[in-house]
Amino acid sequence: MKVITISREYGAGGHTIGRQVAERLGINFYDRDIILSTARESGLDVDRIIEEEEVMRKRDSFLRAILPASYDIKDTVFEYERRAIIKLANEGPCVLLGRCAGVTLEEENIDHMSVFLFADDQLIDLVKADALYEVTRNTDAIVAANTAGSINAASYGGVLYGYPMTSDNGYFLYYDKSVFTEDDLATLDGILAAANAAGKQVHMDVSNGWYLASFFLGNGCTLTIEDGKQVMDFNNEKGLAAAEAIREFCNDPAFVTGDDSVLSGGIGDSIACGVSGTWVSTAIQEKLGENYGCCKLPTFTCAGKQVQMGSFLGCKIYGVNSQTAYPVDAMELAEFLTSEQSQLERYEALNYGPSNVNALASDAVSSNLALRALGEQSNYAVTQLVLGGFWVPAEAFGAELEAHTTADLQTLLDQLVEQATAG
Repeated sequence: MKVITISREYGAGGHTIGRQVAERLGINFYDRDIILSTARESGLDVDRIIEEEEVMRKRDSFLRAILPASYDIKDTVFEYERRAIIKLANEGPCVLLGRCAGVTLEEENIDHMSVFLFADDQLIDLVKADALYEVTRNTDAIVAANTAGSINAASYGGVLYGYPMTSDNGYFLYYDKSVFTEDDLATLDGILAAANAAGKQVHMDVSNGWYLASFFLGNGCTLTIEDGKQVMDFNNEKGLAAAEAIREFCNDPAFVTGDDSVLSGGIGDSIACGVSGTWVSTAIQEKLGENYGCCKLPTFTCAGKQVQMGSFLGCKIYGVNSQTAYPVDAMELAEFLTSEQSQLERYEALNYGPSNVNALASDAVSSNLALRALGEQSNYAVTQLVLGGFWVPAEAFGAELEAHTTADLQTLLDQLVEQATAG
């Protein structure tokens, strides 16, 4: 059995995942132990090493942490951590978490398999840097096992480059079951009619570009990154039709905007339903009690037709490091780490929403109404390929519509696209 290295972004649950892998394989797991070994060898105290790690993490991109020549060898802490990693790897099979362990072992020609966990918005950079192996084993089975949205997030140019692990950073509709029928919830028109009849409001933060994009994406508009630049066509014919639908929505008497605190505070009282993500599920469930409901986003009327609202979907993905000498073993490991069983165990331990369709359909996960709704919406979601220049112009555009502007929509859209794609 070889040494396993797992790199990850901070906050991705790497420690729990690494420990579970080591326990299942019956081998040692090293995370904080690397810090302790470094402290013994360098004479530095543990707090100082943690502080230096934080400096290195902020200084260097995740991409540099998985490719050779990530750090200057003169960096004292990195050099001592490097020595600790080599020592632990030479002692026998183990799981090493983070700290450029894969890079170190590759440079030292120590047998290992290397995988890393990353957010889907890193995928294009990783592919273009030739840091990822294409998934070539059991590809059809992996595609069939996961939601369409998560497979799209793990692919580039029609090629699958990663193994979806989660699919839980997105949005959907929370609703008060005492107000709506199932038929009402199918369309935005039906939702607004039911809310108006009940004297209630429908919440959506239209001046937040994350939510605003759902209308444009649903009607077939493009928002992506090419050659490091923002590409969008929200000012074309389809975009104009979507903008007209947004204006009509904002002008409806039932419409209300605001951040998540407005939704979680008002639902069950003045607000009948609203769009948000899993992070407010506990608060909303407490407010609604037995009337707590969740579902995918509705369709909306656009140029006389019903169009399904789109959304952004954020996923965590496992990739195989292109530098590993054992890509087949690493692919088998990545497939194991993202299997139905592994995703269910991760849900139970960390409450991470699965991308695996069978895991989503399990009793444990399907009883979580928020995750079930997010899973349904993921079939209409796209990866968030958005640069920082998009958000302020999108907010301004949405705020104009929330304020019931009578300005020419084509002009406003042209301004939005020009500003969002500048530079």
